[in-house]
Amino acid sequence: MKTLKTRSQFQRVQGGAKWAAKAFVLQGLARRDETREGPRFGFTVSSRALMAAAVGGVRKRPGAVLRNRARRRLKEAVRLAAPHCARADFDYVIIGRREALHQCFADLLEDMQIAFDKVHRPPRAKGAGIKPGPGRERATGADQRKNQGM
Repeated sequence: MKTLKTRSQFQRVQGGAKWAAKAFVLQGLARRDETREGPRFGFTVSSRALMAAAVGGVRKRPGAVLRNRARRRLKEAVRLAAPHCARADFDYVIIGRREALHQCFADLLEDMQIAFDKVHRPPRAKGAGIKPGPGRERATGADQRKNQGM
């Protein structure tokens, strides 16, 4: 598995498509270069993302052990899902959340496959899916007939 190494690589992928699941956020962006070296992945799990509400209102940041455990679980899910779902000309960044520590691994793997599919979808056209609001009411059948002179 090829990985993203530099901050600039992570920041470039940030401008691409995103899909949020309970345990992670998947970001993906097609590479501009023509090299077919396969997909590249970047993983990040911050201690702040893993913080839990504590009794008494004091929140304690978890240590490296929990961050590494979450990162290992996410890497394994990507390793299993990537051969079927990842595209060779894409870079991906997986941002871990607290649920990555507790979610059933089968559910984590299923969410990973869904996320890959969602990130690869083409963007919707501007204005697609906009519901009519004030000033943009749709004409009813009676109004249409009235306008046509019936």
